[in-house]
Amino acid sequence: MAAYQLLGQSFSFFHNQLFCKPAEHGGELAWLLDYSYWTFTKPMHHLTCWIGLNDANIDNSCLYFVQGSHKWGLLPIIGLTCGMDAVREILSSEQVEAFDKRVPNELLKGYTSFHYPLMMHGSYTNTSSRPRRAVVLNAMDYQTLGNTADYERKEALKNFPDMPQDKILDSQLFPLLFEGDKELVGVGREIPIINIKEF
Repeated sequence: MAAYQLLGQSFSFFHNQLFCKPAEHGGELAWLLDYSYWTFTKPMHHLTCWIGLNDANIDNSCLYFVQGSHKWGLLPIIGLTCGMDAVREILSSEQVEAFDKRVPNELLKGYTSFHYPLMMHGSYTNTSSRPRRAVVLNAMDYQTLGNTADYERKEALKNFPDMPQDKILDSQLFPLLFEGDKELVGVGREIPIINIKEF
């Protein structure tokens, strides 16, 4: 229901991920915007659901978010292992000021956070004696299209399902997860949703 409210309409499964940062070993994940890696789909109308399998805090490398970064637009890929300060090179002075006030996303095990595909996020090395693991479910507008024709990183898609240019991604590998018009019949009240165009 939360994903439906945040996306503002029915949605499909995009892909999932498992993140494991072992105790005293887990490496950093440099700053990124999810959609910088997802431009092989269009339009940009995706949502990431991060579910903690362990308590996540500053000590064991919780995610950090840069407030307001979802309004910056698409930024270039700088690489996931390029160091936590490399992103400064592509930011304006105002963006660097916001970046320096990044916020830790500390969550208890089993709790969830959602973020939009232009929200800058990253995580530092896990230096604690505790692991930090999470499952990530990525959802997308149920009418999302393939945008692979001119995608510059085609090699990165070699193990992905077929995503024909300008065709709706509705194969069995991208199942419809929530169909609001059907699943909300009989609720008896209007469910508040976000108008993504006004966000």
